[in-house]
Amino acid sequence: MGPEIAQIQGRLISSDGSEFVVGVSALELLRGGEQVWHGETVHVKREYVSSIYERRFSKTRTIVAGAVGVGIVAALASQTLRGVFTQEEGKAPGDTVQAIRRPRP
Repeated sequence: MGPEIAQIQGRLISSDGSEFVVGVSALELLRGGEQVWHGETVHVKREYVSSIYERRFSKTRTIVAGAVGVGIVAALASQTLRGVFTQEEGKAPGDTVQAIRRPRP
Protein backbone atom coordinates (compact mmCIF):
# COMPACT_ATOMS: atom_id res chain seq x y z
CA MET A 1 0.00 0.00 0.00
CA GLY A 2 2.87 2.40 0.68
CA PRO A 3 4.44 4.58 3.38
CA GLU A 4 2.42 7.76 2.70
CA ILE A 5 -0.89 6.54 4.16
CA ALA A 6 -2.40 8.52 7.04
CA GLN A 7 -5.69 6.64 7.36
CA ILE A 8 -7.41 3.58 5.92
CA GLN A 9 -11.20 3.60 5.71
CA GLY A 10 -13.11 0.39 5.27
CA ARG A 11 -14.87 -2.54 6.86
CA LEU A 12 -13.05 -4.78 9.32
CA ILE A 13 -13.37 -8.31 8.01
CA SER A 14 -11.32 -10.11 10.66
CA SER A 15 -8.70 -9.55 13.30
CA ASP A 16 -6.20 -11.80 15.02
CA GLY A 17 -3.16 -11.26 17.22
CA SER A 18 -0.86 -10.13 14.42
CA GLU A 19 -2.97 -8.42 11.74
CA PHE A 20 -6.23 -6.83 10.65
CA VAL A 21 -8.00 -7.86 7.45
CA VAL A 22 -9.82 -4.83 6.05
CA GLY A 23 -12.12 -4.33 3.04
CA VAL A 24 -10.70 -0.95 2.01
CA SER A 25 -13.03 1.76 0.66
CA ALA A 26 -10.66 4.78 0.78
CA LEU A 27 -7.18 5.90 1.77
CA GLU A 28 -6.23 9.32 3.11
CA LEU A 29 -2.64 10.27 2.31
CA LEU A 30 -0.18 12.10 4.61
CA ARG A 31 0.38 14.98 2.19
CA GLY A 32 -3.32 15.40 1.45
CA GLY A 33 -5.52 13.72 -1.06
CA GLU A 34 -7.61 10.61 -1.04
CA GLN A 35 -7.69 7.42 -3.06
CA VAL A 36 -11.00 5.63 -3.54
CA TRP A 37 -10.97 1.84 -3.43
CA HIS A 38 -13.80 -0.62 -3.99
CA GLY A 39 -13.64 -3.02 -1.04
CA GLU A 40 -10.37 -4.75 -1.90
CA THR A 41 -9.18 -6.97 0.94
CA VAL A 42 -5.91 -5.86 2.56
CA HIS A 43 -3.91 -7.42 5.42
CA VAL A 44 -2.45 -4.77 7.78
CA LYS A 45 0.02 -5.71 10.53
CA ARG A 46 -0.99 -4.50 14.01
CA GLU A 47 2.42 -2.90 14.51
CA TYR A 48 1.66 -0.43 11.70
CA VAL A 49 -1.63 0.71 13.28
CA SER A 50 -1.47 3.60 15.76
CA SER A 51 -5.21 4.08 16.39
CA ILE A 52 -8.56 2.56 15.46
CA TYR A 53 -11.85 4.40 14.86
CA GLU A 54 -15.32 2.93 14.70
CA ARG A 55 -18.39 4.55 13.19
CA ARG A 56 -21.81 3.58 14.51
CA PHE A 57 -25.35 4.57 13.65
CA SER A 58 -27.16 6.73 16.18
CA LYS A 59 -30.18 4.77 17.42
CA THR A 60 -32.20 7.95 17.94
CA ARG A 61 -31.50 9.36 14.47
CA THR A 62 -32.22 5.99 12.86
CA ILE A 63 -35.60 5.71 14.62
CA VAL A 64 -36.53 9.30 13.71
CA ALA A 65 -35.54 8.78 10.06
CA GLY A 66 -37.56 5.56 9.92
CA ALA A 67 -40.62 7.23 11.45
CA VAL A 68 -40.40 10.13 8.97
CA GLY A 69 -40.10 7.65 6.08
CA VAL A 70 -43.14 5.68 7.25
CA GLY A 71 -45.09 8.93 7.66
CA ILE A 72 -44.29 10.04 4.12
CA VAL A 73 -45.30 6.67 2.67
CA ALA A 74 -48.56 6.71 4.68
CA ALA A 75 -49.38 10.27 3.51
CA LEU A 76 -48.77 9.37 -0.14
CA ALA A 77 -50.84 6.19 0.15
CA SER A 78 -53.75 8.03 1.76
CA GLN A 79 -53.75 10.68 -0.97
CA THR A 80 -53.77 7.99 -3.66
CA LEU A 81 -56.58 6.00 -2.01
CA ARG A 82 -58.63 9.15 -1.39
CA GLY A 83 -58.62 9.86 -5.14
CA VAL A 84 -59.83 6.33 -5.93
CA PHE A 85 -62.73 6.32 -3.46
CA THR A 86 -64.04 9.87 -3.93
CA GLN A 87 -65.29 9.34 -7.48
CA GLU A 88 -68.99 10.08 -7.93
CA GLU A 89 -71.15 7.01 -8.51
CA GLY A 90 -72.66 6.58 -11.95
CA LYS A 91 -70.21 8.97 -13.50
CA ALA A 92 -67.48 7.59 -15.73
CA PRO A 93 -63.98 8.81 -15.11
CA GLY A 94 -62.75 11.50 -17.47
CA ASP A 95 -60.56 10.72 -20.44
CA THR A 96 -56.90 11.43 -20.20
CA VAL A 97 -56.81 12.51 -23.84
CA GLN A 98 -59.15 15.12 -25.25
CA ALA A 99 -60.42 14.34 -28.74
CA ILE A 100 -61.31 17.15 -31.12
CA ARG A 101 -63.85 16.19 -33.77
CA ARG A 102 -64.13 18.26 -36.89
CA PRO A 103 -66.58 17.69 -39.69
CA ARG A 104 -65.15 16.53 -43.02
CA PRO A 105 -65.07 19.18 -45.72
